[in-house]
Amino acid sequence: MIEEKVSIFGKMLNIFKDNIKNIKDERRQRSDLKYSYADIILGAFSMLYFQNPSWLSYQKKMQGINGQSNATTIFGIKVPSENHSKKLLDKLSPKVFKKVYDDILLECERLNIISQFIFMKKYLLVAVDGVQYHSSQKIKCKCCQTKKDRKTGIITYSHVAITPTIVHPKLKKVIALFQEFITNEDGADKQDCEVNATKRWLDTFDILKFLKKKYKIIILGDDLYSRYPMIQKILDKGHSFILVCKTTSHKALYKTVEAYKQTKSVKTFTTTRIHNGKKQILTYNWINEILLNGNTKDNIEVNWCELRIVNSDGKQLHCFSFVTDLKITKNSIEEIIEAGRTRWKIENENNNTLKTKGYDLAHNYGHGDEYLSQNICSLNILAFLFHTVQEFEDKNYIEVRAIVGTRREFFQTLNMLTTMFAMRNFDKMLEFIIIQRTDGMKVDDVGDYIVGRCFLEL
Repeated sequence: MIEEKVSIFGKMLNIFKDNIKNIKDERRQRSDLKYSYADIILGAFSMLYFQNPSWLSYQKKMQGINGQSNATTIFGIKVPSENHSKKLLDKLSPKVFKKVYDDILLECERLNIISQFIFMKKYLLVAVDGVQYHSSQKIKCKCCQTKKDRKTGIITYSHVAITPTIVHPKLKKVIALFQEFITNEDGADKQDCEVNATKRWLDTFDILKFLKKKYKIIILGDDLYSRYPMIQKILDKGHSFILVCKTTSHKALYKTVEAYKQTKSVKTFTTTRIHNGKKQILTYNWINEILLNGNTKDNIEVNWCELRIVNSDGKQLHCFSFVTDLKITKNSIEEIIEAGRTRWKIENENNNTLKTKGYDLAHNYGHGDEYLSQNICSLNILAFLFHTVQEFEDKNYIEVRAIVGTRREFFQTLNMLTTMFAMRNFDKMLEFIIIQRTDGMKVDDVGDYIVGRCFLEL
């Protein structure tokens, strides 16, 4: 018997299963426990992978009628009830999923996906930002942030996650890394914040030991991060940085920059380009070894740079400014600016995709009293990571995405098939979509094809 090759989806699913099979089960150990933690976790994940809040209900119904379901054939699980799943997930810390993310990153390295993100020959660009995925004046849990309106006294409860992402200027795809949640710690006098959460993330982010030997990390962030404590934390962890640096929030720095400009000590060069049929003039300015905070106590030397873009009439269109620890030269300035501007990809290709282009990150699948909301968020981003890896390496997946169109149309197609038929496996379903959409199929042939290759006979 010829052993069937494990697909990209199958490899990642095996990684997931290997990491959750030994989760400590706090329930009373009884022989009649119907569902394992793997059933619970993969059940929730399967719903998010297909982006269908009712997916498990369809599978449970299919299992009851026909004795087969896609929960079993695709994910290898029994179908738990929604309430039972939420109850158990609410007690489980999302930290148990970190190694799943790390091991999938390791698999990305084996598949030569990570190498496609190399920038300036040896760097990986990791953008960091926060995304709010829950806001309500009624629904809350112990991990919620609170904000009280001074005028009305109304309290708003929210959840924000730090969503670090590997990005590259030339790639539309991004690689989602494990999150750090902004959450109120027990006994803390002050509310948690994005900066503190990012510092905690830096403490846990080691990009796997052998990858760290191979690549150097550049942390990208907005103006919130370009302060002494965060910069020092990044450097202490052995990483480099390129951070947005606005004039409004760094007055001491820009007072020094103006002094340099007065004495014409700022390094500069100018180039032109044609953009959308119109000429633009690009001026790069930079200063190496300048104090971030003037002469204050908490100070550090940084290298400053900016790009000003004007049209042929001299009207300024854009101005981008950054601080970095990388030495700036005429040969490196364009790449450093390009890397700094790539920070936007965490918002466009990651956070906006998760919130508005198919993943409904802000949808309330269930909030719980403890960790349910965080776990749903983490599993949703993990589903996005699965899809990203498949977009790089799974030929059938790539072809189906090209045929179907948008992510929402893709999810609609998968849900239509998986709620109507029990598939032999995920890859056979992709194969079926390709043949249906590209070759067509006579009505009389559909039954034989379904039973023979892709679908289970029910």
